[in-house]
Amino acid sequence: RYVALFLVEAGMKQKDAAAILGINTAAISQYRSNKRGSKITLPTEIISEIKASSRRVKDQFSYFRETQRLLHHIRQTKVLCQVHKQVSHVPENCTPEFMGCSLKGGCM
Repeated sequence: RYVALFLVEAGMKQKDAAAILGINTAAISQYRSNKRGSKITLPTEIISEIKASSRRVKDQFSYFRETQRLLHHIRQTKVLCQVHKQVSHVPENCTPEFMGCSLKGGCM
């Protein structure tokens, strides 16, 4: 959602942003009107990182590269845990190492 919003905010046409992101223009319109993708709250620091990454997105390759960079940062700062807790029931003793979400272990 934030990547789409920041691409359009920077002057990219909705149809071009949609093509890069692999979504349709209706999805971007819904992001802009908060009808889609507005249930998850991210820390200001992560939103700033997304905005910085969005400035470097020019095509699908740069989008992929920036997505990987952002995901690494989100895991490293444990924001992934915060998002996980917003969208599902997470046991009290849940840790990234236990779930396999850490950089050193598991699927991530």
